[in-house]
Amino acid sequence: MHYEFSTEHNTLFTNLASKLRTVGITFIVLGVLQSFLALINAGTFGIITGVAGGVLFAVIGVLMVNAASSFKLIVDTEGQDIDNLMQALRSLLSMYTVQFWALVTSVLLVLLVVIQAIIALSAISSRH
Repeated sequence: MHYEFSTEHNTLFTNLASKLRTVGITFIVLGVLQSFLALINAGTFGIITGVAGGVLFAVIGVLMVNAASSFKLIVDTEGQDIDNLMQALRSLLSMYTVQFWALVTSVLLVLLVVIQAIIALSAISSRH
């Protein structure tokens, strides 16, 4: 026996899928645009950070669109609601895993910059 969500549930899944798809496509467009602008307008460091940020945005956007498709399948198919829900949750988990590691990496990079600044200030003050 296969479980089917109610009409009320399907309305919720449809709305969620629509929002995820819209935000995901926006992230993809912004990520590509950011990468392009970084390549044509930035110095070496700006290119690296701009392209990395743009790629990250685009990857998160693709994962959002994938999750949206799975949530929409819950509504559009019969007999597969739980399987489609689990696939949608896996897609969301992938998206948040990418965001988690991007956050960890960003925090570590900020800490590295702070440590370098402290060392540089310490060296300057010890000369005087």
